[in-house]
Amino acid sequence: MNTGKILFVGCGHMGGALLEGWTKYGGLSKEDIIVAEPSDIIRKGLKKEGYKVFAGLEKLPRRTEIKAVVLAVRPDTFKEVLPLLAERLSPSALIISIAAGKKISFIESYLPNNPVIRIMPNMAVSQGLGISGLCASKKTKSEHKDYIFGLMSSCSRALWLEKEDDIHKIVALGGSSPAYIYSCALALQNAARDYGLPEDFVAEAAVNVFLGSAVLFARSEGSLSDAVAKIATKGGTTEAAVNAFNEGDALTKLFSKAMKACMARSKEMSK
Repeated sequence: MNTGKILFVGCGHMGGALLEGWTKYGGLSKEDIIVAEPSDIIRKGLKKEGYKVFAGLEKLPRRTEIKAVVLAVRPDTFKEVLPLLAERLSPSALIISIAAGKKISFIESYLPNNPVIRIMPNMAVSQGLGISGLCASKKTKSEHKDYIFGLMSSCSRALWLEKEDDIHKIVALGGSSPAYIYSCALALQNAARDYGLPEDFVAEAAVNVFLGSAVLFARSEGSLSDAVAKIATKGGTTEAAVNAFNEGDALTKLFSKAMKACMARSKEMSK
C-alpha cells in the first residue's frame, strides 16, 4: 500500500462503527485517518476524540496525500461525492465502499483507474464481533486485498465473496441481522408484557436474556443445536416452547422471509 491517510467520506452510524473497529482492533491510529463529514454534531464529536475532520471534500486541502478512501455516505449522494474525489485522488488510491446498492462498475464510471473494494460489514465491527463480506474490482492488487482483509479480520468474521452479487446475501445475513436480533428481543418483551409483569423489569429482562445467552454460548463448546438441547430438556417447559417455535418450521420460515425481503430490496437498490 502507498503511504498517506485513510479518508472517511461520511462517518455516520456504519462509518463510525468501522472507524471504531479499525482503531480499536486493526492497529490504526487517529493520526492515520481524516474525515470529511457535513454533520456539525458528528464533526464535534470526532474532533473531541482527536480526529482531523473537515466539513466536506471541498474543504480538504488538495495537497493531502490519501492512500485509501472509505465511502460511508448514503448511496444517493455518490453522484455528488465521486466527481469531487476524482479531482483530488491519485489513480493508486484505493476506494472502499460500504454502501449497499452501488456496484463497483458505478464507482468505476467516475474513478476508472482506481482499485475498488466493496465491503458489507455490520455494526458489531465496533466491538470486534462483526460480520463482513468483501469483493474487489479487477484492478485491485493483492496488496490492497491483504491490507483491507487484515483490517476487516481484526474486527469481524470476514469473507471474500466469489462474485459481487453475493454481497446481497451478506446484507441479509450480516448487515441487517443486528436489527433481526433486536426485533426478537422486542417481540419477547412485548409478549412478556401481556402477562402483567412490571414494564421496567420486562424491558431489562428481554435485553439481559439476549446478552446472557450470547455470553453463555461464547463460553461453551458445541453447536447452536447443542446449546438448545442443553436447556430444552426432554419433557420440560423449554422443550414445549421450542416445539412451538419449530411447529411447521415456523421460525426458520420467518427468518427466511425476512432475509429474502432484505435481499430483494438490496438488489432493487443496485439497479
